[in-house]
Amino acid sequence: MIPVQRPLQVYLAENYSLGIAPPMPNTARQVCLQVSSHRVRTCVIRGFLVALLIILPSQQKPGEFLPGGLSLAWGGVMEGFGGGTPGGAGQPVYHVQHLNDSGMGSLRDAVAQGHRYIVFDVGGEIKLSQDVWVKGAFLTIDGTSAPAPGITLKYGALLIHGSSGAHDIVVRGLRSRQAMGCDTCATTGAGMGIGAAAYNVVLDQVSVAYAQDQALSIDGGAHDVTVQASIFAESQSPDGKNLPVLVAYGAQRISFHHNLFLKGYERLPQVKYADNGRPAPDTQVDLRNNLVWDWGYAGMQIWKGARANLVNNYYYAPGADESRMRRAIYFCTATAVAPQCDGTNPAWYARAYIAGNVSGHGPAISDYLNGLGTEAQAFAAPPVSTTDACIAAEQVRGNAGVRPLDMVDQRYLNMIPLISCVPPPSRSLR
Repeated sequence: MIPVQRPLQVYLAENYSLGIAPPMPNTARQVCLQVSSHRVRTCVIRGFLVALLIILPSQQKPGEFLPGGLSLAWGGVMEGFGGGTPGGAGQPVYHVQHLNDSGMGSLRDAVAQGHRYIVFDVGGEIKLSQDVWVKGAFLTIDGTSAPAPGITLKYGALLIHGSSGAHDIVVRGLRSRQAMGCDTCATTGAGMGIGAAAYNVVLDQVSVAYAQDQALSIDGGAHDVTVQASIFAESQSPDGKNLPVLVAYGAQRISFHHNLFLKGYERLPQVKYADNGRPAPDTQVDLRNNLVWDWGYAGMQIWKGARANLVNNYYYAPGADESRMRRAIYFCTATAVAPQCDGTNPAWYARAYIAGNVSGHGPAISDYLNGLGTEAQAFAAPPVSTTDACIAAEQVRGNAGVRPLDMVDQRYLNMIPLISCVPPPSRSLR
């Protein structure tokens, strides 16, 4: 396989959003700087006009794909702590040519080194005999390039760990189903995992369900990560645990926005910095404009040293009693009382800015949730396009996950009518 080098096309497709021209890539900028100063502006404008002609044509040569996979939800825009990564933009293009677990032209071979932009010439299920490790940096896995029905990973995890050299990674448009294993097993049982100090990572419009351990883990000192426009649903552990999303053990500077978290007993997500309560030295998570649906015991859990922003999220648990409604946000502080953490163990304490959140169970529960915070101002975080919780919940329903939806995600979204979505009075959300 001979990779094709298209740095200008790939970069612009990765970063282009309607109405906003992306920064000129280095290769094009260098060309422009070689001309006289009075011609630089003309060069730049012509460069973008050519780029638009590359990106927007409706017809392509048979077997060719213009890499980038513009996100249907956000126009390819990546926001939050991880949003600045180039991923594999400008790198050689690697074509995944079959659905086998290994071998030349497989996904496993594609991620065996960095500096690649990975596209798919095939669609369907990749049945994994073991976890897939991303080994290298500056890499994009673009599942939106696949023909119908898209790409679904089964039985194994996709793991992005700094110990394998992974950083500056973008994963877009992949499903994970039925990941098998456990913490002490040969396979992890996670749908997707980011750890071991990996950084500058974006998960965009992915969907994970039915993992044996958890849908998503971000731990081991991973930092500067964005998870956006994605679906993380129930896990199916043999011991009955249903704990979809965990952020823990030194992970920090994590943005979650416009995601659907649903049908977990708890951990939608759970956020902790250290089990001994050591406080996070920086913002650990910025959770905004997410939709949290149908938790068993608790929804978003913030404890054990976490520093978090919870802004303009929507929560609803069908059939919940009042205690469960109030545990949409389960937050541990020194003054916490039931149905929250009881506040008797200092190792559990955390800090959070909580504002603008909406409960589908009515204004009284919304007011209760927004009164839980300890901070008058939000912890520092990169800007994310933020609306009120009700508008955001509709955006999540309309755009999150891999599009077109498979039967699993369609069933999940059919469960969500957004009952009694009334945003709180307008206020400054910082």
